[in-house]
Amino acid sequence: MRFSASVLVVGALVGSVLGSASAQSARTGDVAITAVGGGGWNLTCSLQEAGGKAVSKTATGRKGAVDHLSKLNITGGTCTFTGPKSGTLSLDFDTKDFACPFPNAGPKACKRVVTAGEQGQFTLSLRP
Repeated sequence: MRFSASVLVVGALVGSVLGSASAQSARTGDVAITAVGGGGWNLTCSLQEAGGKAVSKTATGRKGAVDHLSKLNITGGTCTFTGPKSGTLSLDFDTKDFACPFPNAGPKACKRVVTAGEQGQFTLSLRP
């Protein structure tokens, strides 16, 4: 009986160590958003890194400006946006690692057009 109990204890310890290792090696992806539009727009993303650290990234634009918001090794996050003072803002999302967060986006392109003064948010989720 003692041998069996020892084997169970060792098995439980191994399972615990393996469980901790898999929790630490969470799936990650790279976020890449290109924003183009009229002046005065803003895009801010609160992103979660694999180790649990929160990181904030912001892209802002002058009239006709192109800006890129990107971050490597992210597990997810939330982005908020404010449209330009006039005209539109086009958000082009790279869906290599993350599901397209925009409803009604086309099958080949993950884009969203934001109108002047419009505000909103979207959530970043890794592809299954």
